Formats: sequence, C-alpha cells, structure tokens
Amino acid sequence: MTKFPISIVKLSPSEWRKYKSIRLEALKMEATAFNSTYEEFKISPSTYWKQKLADNNQIFAFAKSGEKIIGMMYLTIGEENESNKTAVIHGAYVNPDYRGENVGNKLLKFLITEIKKNKNIRLLKLWVKDSQVIAKKLYENMGFEFKNRAGEHTITMEKILSF
Repeated sequence: MTKFPISIVKLSPSEWRKYKSIRLEALKMEATAFNSTYEEFKISPSTYWKQKLADNNQIFAFAKSGEKIIGMMYLTIGEENESNKTAVIHGAYVNPDYRGENVGNKLLKFLITEIKKNKNIRLLKLWVKDSQVIAKKLYENMGFEFKNRAGEHTITMEKILSF
C-alpha cells in the first residue's frame, strides 16, 4: 500500500506549466538519465510545451499526488528511424520523495493501456542506462526484454504488445 494517494492523469495544453515544471525537475535531478539538459529546456517558450501536450503522436502520463505532479512518462508514435508499428517510451521520472510507491509502474501501465487503443502499434521500445537498475527491473517486470546495446552505458528494451 502506498503512503500517498497517486493518480495518473493527462494534462491539457493549457496546463503546460505543470509539464514544464516536472520535466525541468527531472532534468535537474537526474541529469545523467536523459539525453537532454536542463539548460536546453529551461529557455523553451510556452509554445514548445503546449505543442508537445497537443501532439497527437505523443501520449503523456503524469503522476499526481494531491495537486502536485510528481512524475511523468510519455511515448511517441512514428518516431524517426522507427517502424510505424513502434511506439517509443521517453522521459520516465518520479520525484525522489515518491519512489518506492509504484508510481513508475502506474505510469507505464497507463501508457500501455492507452497505446493498445491504437491497433497499428505492435511494439514498445525504450532506452535505459545501465546505472538505472530499478528502472530496468520495472521494465523487465512489465514484459520488456533486452534487445541490444545502444552505446557504452545504454541498452534498448522492447515489448511486443498483445491484444
């Protein structure tokens, strides 16, 4: 049982400040986990954040405790160099105060449920750093399997969707 009531929500483009806040927190707190930097994104205009949330080729999941956004994860459909039957998971982050509360599990389950509504998508793919042992365990528990190395410190994992 969790210490905090957690819900998984989508945000509308008008709620872009909440998205920006959790994304910048993630980039600041877990700088080595992402291929982007805090400095790159802190100067992004409001239109950037609004467009991301409005993009029909992306599905965002935000974890919420009370009114506070405490985590996020999203997926992209039709990503460059990927099959049109593949969705790629990005941006997984949970605020340290809420880790160990199954927040990542809830975010991932939400995205899997949402993407299964698109009957064209057959494969989920993600990249995870070797140092992210807990994240790798979550992905393995959710049916993702090691596919290959994607650099010195990163692996690719995939999950075939069943309907």
